[in-house]
Amino acid sequence: MATCCSPVPGDDITGYITRGKGVTVHRTDCPNIVHMQDRERLVSVSWGEARDRYPVQIQIESIDRRGMLRDIAAEIADLGLNMSSANVTTHRDNTATVVLTVSVEGVSQLSMAMSRLQGLRDVLDVRRQHSG
Repeated sequence: MATCCSPVPGDDITGYITRGKGVTVHRTDCPNIVHMQDRERLVSVSWGEARDRYPVQIQIESIDRRGMLRDIAAEIADLGLNMSSANVTTHRDNTATVVLTVSVEGVSQLSMAMSRLQGLRDVLDVRRQHSG
């Protein structure tokens, strides 16, 4: 699974034949695939038997306030998801960017988590983050 786009079951995917490492699975909208020059190395792939959980990064833009990270962590815990990392950057305009890594079973669980996070007080935007 490509770490640049972190595909999860339900995403449209494509394979990329690497040199010496087999096939890497990417989301079809991954910037690394969309802008690829070496298109003959792309292969059709499909979801087989699903693993238990897939790590995905979620980026949250919010008002910078006391307790925001606690509220986010509580929402993730209430959903029964594991949060393996969190990084918070505050900005001069009294906003904050929170990047979480959570483990989900698939795109529907990811969508539910993002929707619930969007509903938190002072959250401005929630999106799936691409690292590549």
